[in-house]
Amino acid sequence: MVDKESAKQLVFNQINKFASTLGELVVLDDCAIEKEFGWVFFWDSALHQQTNDFQHAYAGNAPIIVNRQDGSLHFTGTAYPTEHYIREYEDNLEREHQKWALIIHDDPKQSVQIQARIKKALGLSLQEVGDLKAKIPGIIATGARRDLLARYDALVLYGISADLKERTEIESRI
Repeated sequence: MVDKESAKQLVFNQINKFASTLGELVVLDDCAIEKEFGWVFFWDSALHQQTNDFQHAYAGNAPIIVNRQDGSLHFTGTAYPTEHYIREYEDNLEREHQKWALIIHDDPKQSVQIQARIKKALGLSLQEVGDLKAKIPGIIATGARRDLLARYDALVLYGISADLKERTEIESRI
């Protein structure tokens, strides 16, 4: 487990590997974003921060994410707003930990109509519906919420009883 000061030091050490060619680099304390997973740190040239002269600004200084659990550094980008990279990182963590579960409550063994609606909602082949029948009712997929949301919405649109729940919520009931 890493605290904020240690995380900041990790970023400082990383960015200053480039300092010989770019001059002194600094981590911008007042811009750091704290999230459940850790922190997002921004950085710049010390000279730009001291003078506010744009000619000393460093271009391409993408924010760096530090994971509070293991202290790992994750470089973002500058093509999109920072929020995009934060969401992407959060989604990757959710996928890795299979945080969300897509659950179908309707039993396709009860009705051909339910099977047909599930097939249509998820764009499945007959073989895939047959394979899925063994899992239903129950969890049919796990991962990041944003990855599962479109399938959940499609199931509900086709009148299938479904839920999208955090797996911790499901496991606490067992």
